[in-house]
Amino acid sequence: MMEISLQPNPDETPWIDAWIRWERDAMGTDDSDEDDDYQPESPTHTFACRYAGTSQCPAIDISLRGFPSDSQETWNSTGLTLWRSSEHLCEYLVKEASSPRGLFAEHQRFLELGSGLGRSGILALHCLSIMTNNNIDDDSAGGEPRRKFLCLTDGDTDVLRQLRENVQQNQPCTNKSNNDTKEEGNANHTTPTPIVTVNCSQLRWGYESTKAFLPSVDQQPFDVIFGSDLIYVAKNIPPLFETVTTLLAPKQESLCTCSSSCFIMAHCTRREGNEVSVEMVLEAAESFGLEHSVVEEDDDISLFVFRWKRN
Repeated sequence: MMEISLQPNPDETPWIDAWIRWERDAMGTDDSDEDDDYQPESPTHTFACRYAGTSQCPAIDISLRGFPSDSQETWNSTGLTLWRSSEHLCEYLVKEASSPRGLFAEHQRFLELGSGLGRSGILALHCLSIMTNNNIDDDSAGGEPRRKFLCLTDGDTDVLRQLRENVQQNQPCTNKSNNDTKEEGNANHTTPTPIVTVNCSQLRWGYESTKAFLPSVDQQPFDVIFGSDLIYVAKNIPPLFETVTTLLAPKQESLCTCSSSCFIMAHCTRREGNEVSVEMVLEAAESFGLEHSVVEEDDDISLFVFRWKRN
């Protein structure tokens, strides 16, 4: 069973990505400011994404509503389109979903930063659904499948609105467990506990905003944090890693890294308007106590996995 919560939090603060460039932190007070009164148009473009299946993970089709990268809407909110790094992150997630010892099998709590239209996050949702359905089948002898939690986040409230619509339109089909089947027709049976719980929340980066966010996720850290095309201005690097290190589960005292918590990040150095180099990202990560491994380097796109430094 899956539970998906798409209702906006009443505490969400109006904020758009363009304010990073304009060095603003909140809605302006000048009523004559046209930018404050700007309302996004309805999406004009559909992005169709298909991920080939394997023996462990069947093919996944995702359809996302958004805008072309050169539109006015993406100038205000960069998350309203797709960027190239997300494809590399998605390929990595599919590979992990195909492994019986991959991220989706080994971990329980997942969080995406800068979800945008939801390409990677919705794919992760499908991977978790497939993985938990397989576990239900495998546990037919009475074993209890592990509960999973996925939180998709973005700071931009216009982006969050479209993200929620895309999640709504791309919900995976879930199978019933054997116990559900047995209880059909029993008027006294209780609703089964969700095996996968998903929500979409506003999260603006930095220590203080992340601490304020924690109560909404049960004050618990995350095993896996992931995101792509997250930073294109240098001043956002420290807040990003403040958020990551606040939310990432503590390191395990083990020599094995297969089940240790991690932050997966895809970064493109040639994205238009980008001023953040790979070196800047890696230096910042190290200063926050993280070490990295390179999963992929493809011309101007790099995919890294960050973990807590080992003693």
